[in-house]
Amino acid sequence: EAIKASADGFEKQVQALEEAIKASADGFEKQVQALEEAIKASAESSEKKIQALEERLTRMDLEAVAAAKAVQERFTLMDREAAAAAWATQERCSRMDREAVAAAEAVQERFTRVDHEAKAAAEAAKEIFTRMDREAAASADAGQERFTRIDNEAAAAAEAAQERCTRMDLEAVAAADAVQERLNRMDRKAAAAAEAAKERFTRMDREAAAAADAAQERFTRIDNEAAAAAEAAQER
Repeated sequence: EAIKASADGFEKQVQALEEAIKASADGFEKQVQALEEAIKASAESSEKKIQALEERLTRMDLEAVAAAKAVQERFTLMDREAAAAAWATQERCSRMDREAVAAAEAVQERFTRVDHEAKAAAEAAKEIFTRMDREAAASADAGQERFTRIDNEAAAAAEAAQERCTRMDLEAVAAADAVQERLNRMDRKAAAAAEAAKERFTRMDREAAAAADAAQERFTRIDNEAAAAAEAAQER
């Protein structure tokens, strides 16, 4: 009976030990399963983070392409504006040249008209002198005094005509100088406008280069961050 009781106790101890081993195995399996689920969740989270990072890089690449297209369109617009300004300047200079030519032609026409008037006056004076000579030949007694007065009047008329021609020459020279000065001033304005446009293009090129450098630096930093994140994910 003692041996049987001892055997029963030993069997109970063995059964309790088996139950403890089974419970420990179940707990270990649960721990292993929980660890596998945690590893799987961590892998899924890492994949999601990597996918989000790839989407972010793709979106940033698209934004960079859009920014480059916008910069290109801006440069194209500025080139068109510069071409339009140059064309307007050229047209303005051409119009001013035509106006200067028209003014010169008007001055020339005025000189021609003055010459015609002077010739007509000379013809009239010659005709007067001829008639006066005939009258003087008819009236020799009163002719000497009349000739003297007529000579004085003719001399005065000639001096007045000379003075008028001189004044018109001076006015023509002054008008030509004014036209030349206006053309020089317009040339200086056109040169200043071209220099300002060149300086504006140079400044815009520098700004575009600075923007491109900043974008490149931003992309490099993002790439470095992405590489660091990928290395951290790989290490994890």
